[in-house]
Amino acid sequence: MAKDNADNLEKVKKQPGLLQLVLAGLLVFILGGGLVIGYFNVIGIPGGEKAEKKEEKKEEVPTSTLELGTIIVNLANPGGNRYLKCDVVLEYPENETMTEELGEKEHEITDVVITTLRSKTVQQIQPLDKVAPLKNEIIHAINTRLTKGKISRLFFTEFIIQ
Repeated sequence: MAKDNADNLEKVKKQPGLLQLVLAGLLVFILGGGLVIGYFNVIGIPGGEKAEKKEEKKEEVPTSTLELGTIIVNLANPGGNRYLKCDVVLEYPENETMTEELGEKEHEITDVVITTLRSKTVQQIQPLDKVAPLKNEIIHAINTRLTKGKISRLFFTEFIIQ
């Protein structure tokens, strides 16, 4: 019986060593994970900054605008008693040649906008979801007449249907 107690005592003494080994391994694992997380937080994820820089470069393109002023047109409704009053602003990448071309062709561009708008009925432009396709149609019609650049966006700063 004394030998059994001695054997049990030895087993108990050996178990804390095993427990210490498991705890040490767990501690190393936790510290290693913390170091990896800290590294990526401080240094950053590889490739992450490159994607952000590319997005910033797209946003940094300087632009200019051309205000076409107030345009009033009769819409293509039966009876001809409906009209549209709008202010149109065109946005384009800033460069001298494009600015010169737009200045030279301002009357032609205004005519394109008027012609496009006059061909529409109230039902084709009144719902809010119809305005974006209308803008795209006008931009496309203008861009086909330009040679030194393209219009990137069109804004209606006023849009009244009577």
